[in-house]
This record gives sequence, structure tokens and C-alpha cells, in this order.
Amino acid sequence: MRPLCGSDRKLFDHRFTNRGVLQGGHARAECEQCHVPGKRHREAPKLCSDCDARKDPHERSVGNSCDSCHTDSAWKTVRFDHGRDTKFALHGAHSPLACEACHTQGLHAGELATDCVGCHRADDVHRGRRGDGCERCHGEASWKTEGFDHDEVERFPLRGAHRKVPCDACHTGTLGREQLATRCGGCHGDDDVHRGQLGEACDGCHGEQGWAEQVFFEHDVTRFPLLGLHATVACEQCHTTLRFHDVALECNGCHARDDLHVGRLGPDCARCHNPNGWDRWRFDHDRDTRFELRGAHEPLDCHACHRAPPDSGVPLLSTCAGCHARDDRHGGGFGSDCARCHGETSWSEVTIRR
Repeated sequence: MRPLCGSDRKLFDHRFTNRGVLQGGHARAECEQCHVPGKRHREAPKLCSDCDARKDPHERSVGNSCDSCHTDSAWKTVRFDHGRDTKFALHGAHSPLACEACHTQGLHAGELATDCVGCHRADDVHRGRRGDGCERCHGEASWKTEGFDHDEVERFPLRGAHRKVPCDACHTGTLGREQLATRCGGCHGDDDVHRGQLGEACDGCHGEQGWAEQVFFEHDVTRFPLLGLHATVACEQCHTTLRFHDVALECNGCHARDDLHVGRLGPDCARCHNPNGWDRWRFDHDRDTRFELRGAHEPLDCHACHRAPPDSGVPLLSTCAGCHARDDRHGGGFGSDCARCHGETSWSEVTIRR
């Protein structure tokens, strides 16, 4: 058969060939685009890639089945629907991606993983510590789009300053294997200026807005309620450091330098003094001791008898000679019971009892 040429082409009906009717862009093509002169017609290419290899933007990386995505009308007419034809619908930032961005080894080189880390392991700023379920926190529009609600999912609602803290500041381990404490001391042990003296329940005094904001403390529930003038004193006057339990509870712990008795009446200032002021006395020698003060004893200054600290090991005697041995003009010749002759008003008041 002689080759068709010129106007004879109009007489040839392609549908009677093994390729059938030419449609779309093929119907508009010149014969020579497929039928190379000098070759038999049956040797014409049958696969898309045989004719259009030079036009293949995938550079044959997706195989020869061009018709699985493209139509006869034009290369730009794509009928492949990723959501319908695969198990992975493209949403958000995935939608505008070129095929080769994920299918780096070709479309038919095997199934790609459908979990986030299958493609984005190198993008994981958490380095695997948050597990593989990226979608629990992030959306497909962008990594910065976070949909995780800590208050609903976890047992620790984030309030105040906690809301501004990055996840990795607390979650330093691997998700599912770490056990985070929910008490303040679990995270803030190194921040504890009280060095553990007040326990781990920081929320008893501090709020979640910040350590120094909205601090509330009720001193009266401690072992040292603030009474009288103590209630008006600035905290720093007694608590020179934030290790609060280092402060002594006895009066002398703070008032040793104010002790006019220089320790001669012991450290328990509260036995005599009222917390409303040093000059507010409440000690009654007749009631609070076994030695009533009468006569010349009554106007005496405390230090006249109490000359040494009570911890010196020398207790005061209640006998006359205990204090007046040096005043005994008899040199002990009449014994130690001065009261047999003398009264408590004056030595010169003599009444001899037989």
C-alpha cells in the first residue's frame, strides 16, 4: 500500500486501525507526529511516554500510565483525585504541593506512610518526644496552627503564667512514658527560695500569675501567731532570709539585744511581758512563784535578787540566808532562820519567837 499524503489523509479513517478513534488532542495532531516517515504504521508508538517522553515533567519517575491522571484533551487536564483515588486526602498545606514533594521515588515505587512523621520526621522540633500523633496538636494548614487544648485533655489545666510556657519546658521526656508531677515542687524545686521548708504546696501562698504576684499567707495558722506589736512588724525584720523555719520561736531569738535583764531572767520574756509592749507587765511574783514579796522585799528591783542567768546552775534559795548571809551581823551564830527574830520590813524590827 502506498503511503497517504496530501489530500489523501482526509480519506483515511483512523477508527479502522487497532488504535481506534483519535480523541481530544490526538485528533488534532498531524500524522507525522506519531507516524515517522519511513516506518510502518503498525510501528507507531502506543504508550503515552513513547510519544511524549520529552514533555514528561516527571521525567518518567511516575511510570508510563499517564492516563491514570491525565486525559486525551491536554496534559493540564488532570482527572486524578488524591482524596478519592488514595487513602490520603490532601488538605491545607498538602494541597498545593507538587507530586514529587512526597513521591520522591516515583508514583509507583510503593505506598507512602500516611502518618505525619512518615514525611515530616526531619521537621519534628520535639525530636520524637511528643510521639507520632502530630495531628493531636497541629493542623494541616501550618505547623504553627495548634489545636491541642491542654485544659480538656490533660489533668492539669494551664492558667496564668503556665499558659505562656513552651510545651518542652515541662515535657522533657517522651510522651506516654514520662510521669509529670502536678504539685508545684515537681517543676519548681530549683526555684524554691524556701529550700523545701514549706513543702511542695506553693499554691497555699502563691498564685499562678507569678511568684511575686498575689502572694497570700496567713501567719496566724503557723506555730507563731502574730499578736500585738508583732502584727505591725515587716516580715523582713524577723525573716532575714526566705528560709522561714530558721527563725527561732522563743522571744530571745529576736529580742536578745533588747533584753535589759541581760539573760538574768531567762529567755521566756512572755512570762512577764505583754506582746503589746515591753512596759505592759503581767507577771505577779506572789502568784507565779513560791516566794511572796512582802515588806522590804516588795519594792526591790528584780536584779537585786536575780543576779545570774537561771541556766547558771545556781538556783535562788527561799531562806533568808540564801540572799542575806553577808548581812548577818551574827556571823551565823543564830542559824539561818532570820525570821525567828527579824521581820520582813526591816532588820531593826526584832520580834523573838521562842
